[in-house]
Amino acid sequence: MDAGFFHGLWRIAADIEWRKDTGMTDRGADGKRDRGSVAEFRVLAGGQTGADRGALDAAIAAGVACGGWCPAGRWAEDGPIAARYPLVETLESDPLVRTRRNVADADGVLVLTLGALDAGTRATVKAAQSLGRACLEIDLSRTGDEAAASRITAWIGEAAIRTLNVAGPRESNAPGLQDRAQEALGAVLATMRSVRR
Repeated sequence: MDAGFFHGLWRIAADIEWRKDTGMTDRGADGKRDRGSVAEFRVLAGGQTGADRGALDAAIAAGVACGGWCPAGRWAEDGPIAARYPLVETLESDPLVRTRRNVADADGVLVLTLGALDAGTRATVKAAQSLGRACLEIDLSRTGDEAAASRITAWIGEAAIRTLNVAGPRESNAPGLQDRAQEALGAVLATMRSVRR
């Protein structure tokens, strides 16, 4: 058997373990299967302030499955990441380990910025390229939320993305990004839900 077969088995096992650890399911709060997007789509992010946190907040608000990997100790620039974010800690404290794992677990990577990429975001783009993941970069300082949401929605459909890793600069490197990311992704998730019903 080839390495691809074993990698596929590993991804299935890792997904089952990840869902068990995070409590992520395809059922809403009422216990019923969500036909809109929860059963078919999930959002991954590392929990850092900025784009990561905005994406997780949008997913939680929309009832969309979410989670991801975060550094050991649930480290973020504003202190330990709150327990309301269903993240699994890596064994290492290095944020690059978390970054690579989130990219590896996704079908595609959405990079949201307010201007230039910072070092951590460039590392995410590089990981997406090396792992062969679809990657879309959107500078929200040059694109309105509605236009961004339309572009993201179209890209998700074209690339057949079911697991989306959202990344971008931390809030201290891009003030206002967390709210902008939440708005843009919230609009995407609302559109996906209405289209799939």
